[in-house]
Amino acid sequence: ANVGQQQQQQQQLVLRQQNAYAQAEAEAQEVAQAQALAEAQALSKQHQNNQMDQCMLRILSNLPPEDLMRASQTSSRWNWLGQKVWERAESTDLLVDAERGEGWVRFVLRRCPAMRRVRVHVADGAKATDEVLDAIAGCRLMRDVCVTVSPRAGGAAFTAGGPG
Repeated sequence: ANVGQQQQQQQQLVLRQQNAYAQAEAEAQEVAQAQALAEAQALSKQHQNNQMDQCMLRILSNLPPEDLMRASQTSSRWNWLGQKVWERAESTDLLVDAERGEGWVRFVLRRCPAMRRVRVHVADGAKATDEVLDAIAGCRLMRDVCVTVSPRAGGAAFTAGGPG
């Protein structure tokens, strides 16, 4: 009778182990399915965010520099997108007026390492000095520059000089 009880206990133990193994396997499959679903949702969201980012980059890249600055202050995401626009900008028109002095040119061009073309207009009542030219000269990729000065500008004083 003892032998029969031991065999029965061993069979019960084996059944419990098999049940525990089957349950663990089922739980592992559930976890794997949940992870796969979460990854798929994350990829979908990432794809949607990427599409939205591309759309926003197109919109923001059409804004004049002043408006791009304002839009970049909307949120951290828009700030990040604004930085991308500044980094990719190859061309811009800048106005130096009494409100935005010549430091405005340096401010904008510092943010635009890919800048190739710039038109700067010095408006009535504004002043322009070599600071404007220095800011433009700091752009390594610059190929096309146009600086115009209004006849009624407060002053434009560019020194003649150059390398050597």
